[in-house]
Amino acid sequence: MGDSYSTPVYGTPSYGGGEIIGTPSSNTGAAVETVPADGAMLVVNLPADAQVFVNGAKTAATGSLRRYVSRGLEAGKDYEFVVKMVVDRDGTPSEQTKSVTLTAGNRSTVTFDTAVAAPKTSLTLRVPADAKVWLAGNETSSSGAVRLFETSTLKDGQAWKNYEIKVATVVDGKEQVVSKTIDLVAGKSVELSLDPAQRTASTDAQVSIR
Repeated sequence: MGDSYSTPVYGTPSYGGGEIIGTPSSNTGAAVETVPADGAMLVVNLPADAQVFVNGAKTAATGSLRRYVSRGLEAGKDYEFVVKMVVDRDGTPSEQTKSVTLTAGNRSTVTFDTAVAAPKTSLTLRVPADAKVWLAGNETSSSGAVRLFETSTLKDGQAWKNYEIKVATVVDGKEQVVSKTIDLVAGKSVELSLDPAQRTASTDAQVSIR
């Protein structure tokens, strides 16, 4: 079977107490559209970075829409093709396999899951239990001394630069505020301690990144 083929947007940072909070499109170009009388066309929709194997043979096509033409088919006869997609997600190979029947002069389409699983990014804050917390200017609704915020909005290789975390609490009848600005990187777990009562300045806040 011969190959014939076509060749960071950031959401607004928004976290809530314990809640999960949110992708580039691929290009397709010119490709063979005419199906020869003694051939069949297989059209495959899949993630742009995936590898494709047809009947066990690795193909060379790239992109999110790939077309394959098989020649020398007999009219009226069914030909079964096994299509396997392999894609790497966070260092772990993920594969799907589908079977499709082709006949001379016709085309068939196979669609694999095009969703790209985003890495989980988490932020754990250790703050006074009664403190108010703002993330990127948005007040959160969580409470307690340890607060976990998670997002799947950040994709691999993305980051929210200068992400501000602000904590406020009442000390001796007066509101004290302390803040910290970090780069929140996709897939990382950040632990941060902020305590206005201890006058922990933003530059002295304890930060642990994994």
